[in-house]
Amino acid sequence: MSMFEATKTKILLLDPDQDFLNALRPALKTLEPYSILEFILFTKQERPQLEEIILSSIPDIVCVNLDLDDELAFGKEAREILHVPLPLPPIVIGTTIRGENHFQQKAYQAGVQDFLVRPFTPMNLALRLDVAHRTRKLQRQLGNATHKLYSMNTQLSEMNARLAEVTVTDELTGLRNMRFMNQYLEKHFQIIKRYKHPFTLIMMDLDHFKNVNDENDHLVGSAVIKQVGQLIGVTLRESDIKGRYGGDEFIMALPDTSIDGSRILGERLRKAVLGLDIKLGENKELQLTSSIGMATFDPERHHSFTDLLKDADAALYAAKEQGRNCVVHFSDLIL
Repeated sequence: MSMFEATKTKILLLDPDQDFLNALRPALKTLEPYSILEFILFTKQERPQLEEIILSSIPDIVCVNLDLDDELAFGKEAREILHVPLPLPPIVIGTTIRGENHFQQKAYQAGVQDFLVRPFTPMNLALRLDVAHRTRKLQRQLGNATHKLYSMNTQLSEMNARLAEVTVTDELTGLRNMRFMNQYLEKHFQIIKRYKHPFTLIMMDLDHFKNVNDENDHLVGSAVIKQVGQLIGVTLRESDIKGRYGGDEFIMALPDTSIDGSRILGERLRKAVLGLDIKLGENKELQLTSSIGMATFDPERHHSFTDLLKDADAALYAAKEQGRNCVVHFSDLIL
């Protein structure tokens, strides 16, 4: 059995010595069932276009004669081969008639992985090719393992991202959940407090929603909550943070929104809920209304996000007291 395993390895031999290549052909013939050998003959006067050769053949191993140039340029071919842009550079074996230590040092500095001094037998070269083949096989295995690990890490990152999204998303409506809203308000409040940015918080309840559950079933109630959640998502601005605070209560954070701006958005939301077409059966429709309370950040009054939350909740309670289906801003209560 050949020294090479049953994995194809493409070997490229570059040399100006016709006799040398002719002697190698029969000696390396036994490698052919397990590898692809390509011999390229050129003369010192006709320098090969190494980049074209490497790009056209994409070899795994290159055995190259390093004596094409004078001593000062020794190893130039190896450097040129290794500078060709390939995903996996070839393993370079250098051959030379110069056996002095400083030439070996220059060869390794040029990037060759192995070094043969002439004269050597075809078996010497075959043994070096076997080592290079095993090295290339390990490189491929490492590359495959790295690619699999990268894919697994990518999948894990995607799963973690989905899991993180699930933990902050209300399952029924797709809006943010109470946990996310509390975390968001706590972090964002420090920004608006420092830079005095306008910021409004909306609390909204569906009026008499208990009757919907009592007169129908909880599946109907869940469907209504889901539909209202979708309505909130399309009615408010993309920059607004929308969440379900629990049950039929919703909370919305409106960055860069003043008192006047919040009144406009609050009224738009109230009308959208009022105009919602909810069918409970062939001849039965549900007329839904909402109570909305709002509070806008006041640096003199609000020292934490819970202060702002309490004022929005107080405005919501006032809206219910005023007959429901209306919008109340907390500033109306303290005038």
